[in-house]
Amino acid sequence: MKIRIFGDIASGKSTLAKKLGNELGVSVFTTDECVYLKKYAKKRSTSERKKLAEKIIIQKNWIIEGVHHSDWIRGAAKKSDLIIIFDVWTPKLIYRIIKRTIFEEKQNNKFKSMVTLIKMLLRDSKDDLRAYKKIAKNKNHLIGSNFSISQIKSALAK
Repeated sequence: MKIRIFGDIASGKSTLAKKLGNELGVSVFTTDECVYLKKYAKKRSTSERKKLAEKIIIQKNWIIEGVHHSDWIRGAAKKSDLIIIFDVWTPKLIYRIIKRTIFEEKQNNKFKSMVTLIKMLLRDSKDDLRAYKKIAKNKNHLIGSNFSISQIKSALAK
């Protein structure tokens, strides 16, 4: 079983991927793991990203979540049994970014500044959503703002 989850920053990708991974007994990977050598600091080269992505994609079962949809990770969508696309209302995403920054950044220092994240969201979200839909066009896919495990299992059974 191979599932690719797309969505904006703070859309719920990681939360859903973890729940699905636990429920289905499938390993979960993030595109950030391929992009960053050191979380949100030092980036890998495109060729390094592609090699890591290919190591994941050849596995029998996986869930890959992340905002990235560049060529180096596109093979995951092509090989997936199901593509899930989060399409969440932008003000809700901004609220989640603010909440995440306030409650998590101080503890773990793992997120860029709130302003940077919101700028990225506003700059990229519409183009990213169009790209996700184009990638998923001829594949088994779900698009929405909230997904249940039973809904996903049903889509996988198709």
